[in-house]
Amino acid sequence: MDIFVRLSLPSTGQCHGWRMPYANTWIMNLYLKDFAAQLSENTHALLVMDGSSKGLRIPANVSVLLLPAYSPELNPAELIWRQLRQRKLSNRLYPTAADLESAVDEAWLWLSNQQDELRACAYFHGLNRL
Repeated sequence: MDIFVRLSLPSTGQCHGWRMPYANTWIMNLYLKDFAAQLSENTHALLVMDGSSKGLRIPANVSVLLLPAYSPELNPAELIWRQLRQRKLSNRLYPTAADLESAVDEAWLWLSNQQDELRACAYFHGLNRL
């Protein structure tokens, strides 16, 4: 299970994310199309990504900042995962993979309503100055 989380408007804490079993170029292109369509008119988003953008169709209202390899400390999504683990997912027993997936879904819905938390994750390490 993989979760893609992108903060579309850090100033407001609005978020956009998909949960999917794996990631490849085809799925990422679907995600980027959906992400760009969710942005309000006259909004341009900076998408911070680890990995390659090879083969991706980047929409006109999205710019991509590729992180260096092996640098999770620079990825705002890692802070979101930390929030989910610390507050909702750790120190619990999940008897089945379905139970874990359900818990992740519930945790994501909880966090998506925590605008201050999401805003704080987006602004770490001075990313707001890019």
